[in-house]
Amino acid sequence: MKKTLLALAIGAMTLASCGGNKTQATENTAAAESTAVEQANTGDKLTDEQKKAFIASGLVTEADFSKPVFVDFNATWCGPCRQFGPYFEAAAEKYADRAKFVAVDVDVYGEVANAFGVQSIPMVLAIQPNGQYTTYIGTQDIVGDGVFDAIVEKFTK
Repeated sequence: MKKTLLALAIGAMTLASCGGNKTQATENTAAAESTAVEQANTGDKLTDEQKKAFIASGLVTEADFSKPVFVDFNATWCGPCRQFGPYFEAAAEKYADRAKFVAVDVDVYGEVANAFGVQSIPMVLAIQPNGQYTTYIGTQDIVGDGVFDAIVEKFTK
């Protein structure tokens, strides 16, 4: 009986975490946008070592940092990463003139992931031209119609 309850609890947690990644209903989208924009981990500043590792990878240039840079740390085997990918790609196309968008496969660019201390993916960084960056971990607060766009809008105004 205890094993059955434990299995049910684990299954419920798994479904709850996956269910939170689905696109929300329209009336909840505004709330999700607000939550994602306001509850991110802010206040970190890009270090020289992080910037050097990123530039050495060939994914960005020094000039790219003159506008906001959005970095999506992901992996091909990661389901939530594949779920977020289309939102990131759509934003990259829509805001190409206002920001740089870089997808970083942690298996290919491990040195960049290590420089930023990536421990969980997907992880998105929004790096401002002054070097300050905001971190978004997981997809729960950034997947949904208009949610990632709201984040990009915040940093590209």
